[in-house]
This record gives sequence, structure tokens and C-alpha cells, in this order.
Amino acid sequence: KFVTVVAGLDSVPDLKIKDAARVFGKKFSSGASVGESATGAREIVIQGDVSFDLPPLLISEFKVAPSAIFYLEDGGVIRPYA
Repeated sequence: KFVTVVAGLDSVPDLKIKDAARVFGKKFSSGASVGESATGAREIVIQGDVSFDLPPLLISEFKVAPSAIFYLEDGGVIRPYA
């Protein structure tokens, strides 16, 4: 079972994390909940692997710059979206 975790949205101006989780849940027809990471930062956990569908939504709906989107892959490798 896959999950997609979205972190760092608290740095996006005027974005409410709970509202974003609701949008993700509707868009991907899946569960999306707000929680805390091990470091205490707020994050959204989306049920399912939506990692390739998520960036266009972040860009269009929440005005996140493509240069601010990164993938954290297995093994801790960080790869930029754009």
C-alpha cells in the first residue's frame, strides 16, 4: 500500500493545510489527512501513489513554484521536480 507525503506547505503564503488536504482528497478520490512528521512539522499524508499527479496541482491550485517542489525517494535521494 502506497502513501504520498506532502511536507513544507506551511511555508506557502495564505495556504491552509487542512484546506489543501481536502482538495487533495477530492482530486485523487482518496483519504488525505494532516499530521506531524518526526520533526514536528505539519504534513499531509495522501493514500496512494499520486507523486506524479501532485506537482501540477500544487502549481495550478496553490501557486507553488516548480523550483520549490522536490521528490524524496527511497534511500533519502532528493530529486527536483523542475
